Amino acid sequence: MLNGVTIEELRSRALGHNLKMLTGRAVKLGLDVPKVHRQSMEVANEAILDRYIETGARTVLLPEGLSEICSNLHEQIGPAVYLAAGLSRKPEPYHSI
Repeated sequence: MLNGVTIEELRSRALGHNLKMLTGRAVKLGLDVPKVHRQSMEVANEAILDRYIETGARTVLLPEGLSEICSNLHEQIGPAVYLAAGLSRKPEPYHSI
């Protein structure tokens, strides 16, 4: 949203809960998302399947991988969000699990 993306666009079918599309859009807007994190987000995008009973094997994103992604995003986005919100203190470092 700090780069002009509207709430309506974020809620749209094109982006909505689609982590792959959201990640791609963020990269186009200048966010540095390492390739390994983009691949992990594609795996996490499949988590929507957890809402349905399905059998068979599939790849899942482990909590450690998600924690690494969150740490990276926190470092990149946190300062800009704090500034935009008018907060004067620095964001706390993200502590991964």
